[in-house]
Amino acid sequence: MDAFRLSGLRFDVTDVADAGDRVWVRLRMQGRRTGPFVKFRNGGLDHAIPPTGREIDFEQIHVLGLRDG
Repeated sequence: MDAFRLSGLRFDVTDVADAGDRVWVRLRMQGRRTGPFVKFRNGGLDHAIPPTGREIDFEQIHVLGLRDG
């Protein structure tokens, strides 16, 4: 498992489309990496990378399946 902390995290929805029981949501995730990036293995800390303070900015697409309204 990997974990890290982001400050000022926001998700701006840029587009939504639907077809029957499916909805696609396109969004932009932005923030600043203010905590260490840590990787866990076998239930314990494997290694940690110090925070960079750099901005992150990337797009995501989520596909949602809807049922029963």
